[in-house]
Amino acid sequence: MIEEHRFGHFELRPGQRCLLANGRPVPLGGRALDLLAALARRQGQIVSRGELYDAVWPGVAVEENNLAVQVLALRKVLGAQAIVTVPGRGYQLALQPGEPPAALAAFLATSSATGLPPLGQALLGRDTELTDLCDMLEQQHLITVLGAGGMGKTSLALAAACRCEHLWHDGVAWVEFAGVADPALVASTVARAMRVPASSDADPVLALAAALTQRQLLLVLDNAEHLLAAVARLADALVRAAPGLHLLVTSQAPLKVTDEHLFRLGPLSVPAYDPPPAEALQYGAVALFAERAGASDQTFELTAANVGAVVGICRRLEGLPLALKLAAARMPLLGASGLQARLMRGTAILAEAHDSAALPRQRTLQAALDWSYGLLSPAVQTLFRRLSVFAGGFSLDAAILLAQGEREDMDEMAAVEALSELIDRSLVVASQAEPPRYRLLEGVRDHARLLLARNGETQAVRRQHALAILEVFKRAKQDYLTTEDSRWVAAYGADLDNLRAALDWCAHAEPGLAVQLLAHSGFLFFSIGLIQEFRDRCANAEAAAALLPDSVVVADFWLHRSLSMAWCAHRLMHDWALRASEIYRRAGDRLGLYLALCFVTGSGRPATARLEPLLHEIRRLEDPEWPASLRLHRCWVEDIVHFLLGRPELARQVAVSALRQAEQSGHTIMANAFVTRIAMIELVLGHTEAAIARSREAIARERALGIRQPVQPLGHLARALLAKHAFAEAREVMADFLQCCRAERWVGLPMFSDLLAKLALGEGRPRSAACLVGYADAAWRGIGTPVRAGARFRVHAVRELSAALGAELLEQLMATGASMTEIEACACTLGNTDLA
Repeated sequence: MIEEHRFGHFELRPGQRCLLANGRPVPLGGRALDLLAALARRQGQIVSRGELYDAVWPGVAVEENNLAVQVLALRKVLGAQAIVTVPGRGYQLALQPGEPPAALAAFLATSSATGLPPLGQALLGRDTELTDLCDMLEQQHLITVLGAGGMGKTSLALAAACRCEHLWHDGVAWVEFAGVADPALVASTVARAMRVPASSDADPVLALAAALTQRQLLLVLDNAEHLLAAVARLADALVRAAPGLHLLVTSQAPLKVTDEHLFRLGPLSVPAYDPPPAEALQYGAVALFAERAGASDQTFELTAANVGAVVGICRRLEGLPLALKLAAARMPLLGASGLQARLMRGTAILAEAHDSAALPRQRTLQAALDWSYGLLSPAVQTLFRRLSVFAGGFSLDAAILLAQGEREDMDEMAAVEALSELIDRSLVVASQAEPPRYRLLEGVRDHARLLLARNGETQAVRRQHALAILEVFKRAKQDYLTTEDSRWVAAYGADLDNLRAALDWCAHAEPGLAVQLLAHSGFLFFSIGLIQEFRDRCANAEAAAALLPDSVVVADFWLHRSLSMAWCAHRLMHDWALRASEIYRRAGDRLGLYLALCFVTGSGRPATARLEPLLHEIRRLEDPEWPASLRLHRCWVEDIVHFLLGRPELARQVAVSALRQAEQSGHTIMANAFVTRIAMIELVLGHTEAAIARSREAIARERALGIRQPVQPLGHLARALLAKHAFAEAREVMADFLQCCRAERWVGLPMFSDLLAKLALGEGRPRSAACLVGYADAAWRGIGTPVRAGARFRVHAVRELSAALGAELLEQLMATGASMTEIEACACTLGNTDLA
């Protein structure tokens, strides 16, 4: 809840950093306010000097008399007896009800030219912004606080005016423009608020400027966005004419006049994780929501039970103050978890929620956004609606493509200007990255999407969005060959959500376009460890791809489909790469054919006699001018061919050399693949410890890249540990491996299915081992080619199990295992006892 203290005629609001006397702000410095807050928290108790130093100057060494100076400042305002000195012990706040001291009465009689509106609700979560704005007010003569509707610009300006009122001899004047519709009335509205006599001058702006020449005050012009030109002219004239005048303007767009300094107000802070309640309240969004929820329901308290839901609400609303207030009003009806669940489906639940303290146009989120939307030109309104289809952020190029539409009804410069206006009006947020990315806050985006639907534009704009994202990933595919992996992922990984949104729409509306998107975006899914998602999306688009006429794009689809099955489904990898190679060959696409033949060979499916000829053709197709990332594919094939032809030492030499090349060229994905290959080869060579070290290295590399399911290196590590007879450690690795396989829908399990039986056999569980041999047989048949190490193990295992169990029982158990599900096989593998 919000901390407030009342004593006598005074009200202290520490969160807002202000002291009120009879409802009027009292000019006090920050240290004096901190001191008063420390005393007020223990009103009537003695607070030691050490405790006060820690509260007012935490971690700072200050002179002994600093405390006495601040106590004296407080006594001048509160009265000489308000703070009692207890010799040798400290100070005590002992303020009692009564008349204000004479000094305060004089201040109340003379302060402020026209006064300020009531402070209303405490300003929460804006301590840093308030301090920064106050610092700017002392230095600059014209400041515009910018922010979207409902961002809290007025509240911040009012809090700053209250805190800084004492800086100007003539105080503060507040002018509200919300009810002014005619730009011609701007100057007269200010004159009336300032109590400046009417003038017969033909130009009221010049007359007002002349009347204020000698004034020393802060003039606040609130809600100026619908009167920009008139307010800009007035502000420019006043700043030039009155050197003692400071102007503070709140607006959704800048005035764009000389000497204007912009103060952009963003959303309140939101925790990126779910902290405990006390820590969560340190974030502005949570503090505001909790205060408003408590106002709506006096029984509400932020607790360990509801903090996760509250943080989720704040995160969904992205810290937009108005949205948070409106959401909090729904708490008595829905509770925290119910409100969070409704908001995950959109912000419509806030449509009719009211904030009675706000201006009429800001009492609902829809009203606030309708007001902002109405201030835009038709072209900018069009772009605003269209931008709602972006998922998360977007680039300038993508925004331009969307603005132009299928009919190219907006040229590039017009699109850039329209986007600039949306940024100026804080409806679009620009990041600090280089190049910048842009986004709409979620509440704003929901409203824009509603407007898009009302205009009947959703389907056409969703299609244009898919085409824009296709252009992004056409460029991404080209850049992938010449860009370091980390830079490439940083550049294009930001559009993953847009890619997903485009694919989701295309899957139902235009499957052929989904095929094109997948053909150009496979490398992104591979680079960030989302191979299973890519497999699923390709499976959904496969029927559409089969109906399309052969083209390089269709071949690209089958090529990436093949790559997604590397090391887990040899037959499919081979067949899809072969299909792609035939299309590339007919199209005369040398690069495509080169890659397709690499995958055909790398699948391990071609006959032994075909391996060398395939490698020879790959070498013949390779262009020495191609980037390193392409030539590394040939190294990968050479490594596999040497291995399949029984030359593991040569395979290892190729892999080690390729690893160095991949690291030197910044291709970390390929480097990781070669580390994994080396681990496997080391084990075949009998170098168990080297295989373990390389496997652990590969796991660490993949997890450092954000690949959460490093199935293949975990499998190789388990194989090496089992070869070492380190069964306890192997069991732990196998548990991790099987969990990763499950997360990947079991695609990687068949390649390593022999390990399940090997663990059971090594732990002395022959019945379980027999079932798991049968399971591995079925799994190998599914991928088309048994693993050589697994095949050798099967011969050994069948011989040993036959001797232990008898041929008839062994056959029965293997038949049982062949029909096991993956879950049953995992349970059998990790069970602590043998099957009955």
